[in-house]
Amino acid sequence: MKAWSTFKIIKSTGHAVSKSIFETLDELAVIDWKHKQDQQKKMLQKVKRSLYKLGYDVNTADKESKNIIHLVRNIL
Repeated sequence: MKAWSTFKIIKSTGHAVSKSIFETLDELAVIDWKHKQDQQKKMLQKVKRSLYKLGYDVNTADKESKNIIHLVRNIL
């Protein structure tokens, strides 16, 4: 269910915005980033900022940014 709500956010934000988020995360995905907490924190902050700029409230941005990072872990 989490992946579905995350997909809806990505789809609703538009292709350009979701592409921008994933390009930023791809740039931050260094070797073994999945095991580096500091790198994951940077990635999470970038996603949250992007969602804040789109007008999402703090709770939604926090929850969905974590879902996006989880999704990215499975993709990158």
